[in-house]
Amino acid sequence: MPRRAPSLAATLAVLESARKIESSFYDSLAWYREVPIAELGGLTARELVAQGRAEHVIGFLRAIQRGDRD
Repeated sequence: MPRRAPSLAATLAVLESARKIESSFYDSLAWYREVPIAELGGLTARELVAQGRAEHVIGFLRAIQRGDRD
């Protein structure tokens, strides 16, 4: 799938969800850019958002918040 620039709204929505889990904005940003998500094909949140899959990332983060996964 070709890579495109993620939308600002999608990026901010994912970062807002991540911020509810991570201890700081900087930790959330580092996670967004650098940490592969095994459950979502080993791609980073940034790569997934660029593919138009922000809702998948947000769903993943909500599952963590609910305690459905670590």
